[in-house]
Amino acid sequence: SSGINAEYGDDKRTPGLFKVEWEGEAFIGLNAKSYFCRGDQMKYSSKGVSHTNNLSFEDYRSVLLKQPVKNQLNRGFRMKEGSMHTYSVKKSGLNHIYVKRKVLEDGLTTTYLDI
Repeated sequence: SSGINAEYGDDKRTPGLFKVEWEGEAFIGLNAKSYFCRGDQMKYSSKGVSHTNNLSFEDYRSVLLKQPVKNQLNRGFRMKEGSMHTYSVKKSGLNHIYVKRKVLEDGLTTTYLDI
């Protein structure tokens, strides 16, 4: 293949290759978009939870191994009837439940859903 595509022009990318987004010493992934990477630079994501909650590696580890739900308080601003209001919402921030695969007895290994 010459790397030239009629629709996209000159595209020299190679299909199937991945870029390294992060390297470090430990990774905990609870769900899609809910993970913590520990290393020289910390990186974490918790979908729907404000980063002002300052989640730690130990918070993620505790949820993974002991399976408690870690509740978080989200605060923000919202327009309502033409004026600005503040709001606070208590929600499940980190959760061990993974609905896309079956989690096995060890709490770490997953397999397909047999539905």
